[in-house]
Amino acid sequence: MKKTIVCSGIAVCLSSAGGMALAGSVSIPNTFQAGTPAIAQHVNDNFDAIATAVNDNDSRIKANADAISKNSSDIADLQAASGAGCPNDMIAAGSLCVDKYEASVTDASGSVRYAAATDYPCAADGNDCGTGSTAGTGSPIFARSEAGVNPSRAMTLYQAAQACANVGKRLPTTTEWQMAAAGTPSGTGSCQFGTDPGLTGSKAACVSNTGAFDMVGNLWEWTSELDYTSGNVTSTDQLKARALGEAHIVVTGTPTTKSIFFPGSGPMAQNSLFGFRCVK
Repeated sequence: MKKTIVCSGIAVCLSSAGGMALAGSVSIPNTFQAGTPAIAQHVNDNFDAIATAVNDNDSRIKANADAISKNSSDIADLQAASGAGCPNDMIAAGSLCVDKYEASVTDASGSVRYAAATDYPCAADGNDCGTGSTAGTGSPIFARSEAGVNPSRAMTLYQAAQACANVGKRLPTTTEWQMAAAGTPSGTGSCQFGTDPGLTGSKAACVSNTGAFDMVGNLWEWTSELDYTSGNVTSTDQLKARALGEAHIVVTGTPTTKSIFFPGSGPMAQNSLFGFRCVK
């Protein structure tokens, strides 16, 4: 409700609305009677009192704005720490955001999907796979985390790294991958095994504690570390990369779990069983 004080033709209007913070009170030092001339100094004193109150309110508004900004920053930090700030195509694993699904590699528009080694429109060494690249004649590739699509495979580690980088992400370390995979059911009952991978997320029970799908079965997944087979690297044959996952093999008629660590493949390998997912 608006309240108006009339002083010799001068109106000072103070209003408030429900739910809004009220301003500090104003003490007017002089009052005036109708028909009595107002003394200039008294009028000025009243305006000075109002100006003081307005300046005080300005400082309160600034203090509130600073507090809101600080609270917003604290909320953002807490969301990032809890993973609440992860994009919709990712899940939180500690403070890390991890793609929910194995990557589907596409062109910039997302309408063209690449699935096999011969599909990728850039070099196996990744030099012309990045956005803005001037090396070679390749086109950029982009990693998408989507449900219900064929995961891309047979890319090199370098192509996978560039596809992640082009969407502001990266390949996980071995430790990060293991953290995201924890709790995924082991065995053929819940997850996809066979020559060809299934559609991403098609095995509803094949999900980790954090909500990442297909970290057992489907494809082995590139991680970022490189290993060496001897002390001094003298050839590319001694440079090895890590692809993680779980496969099942048959030993004397009995299914058994194969090691989650797949050593022995160089980063330039284009294995039809290798895929990847990104983190940030």
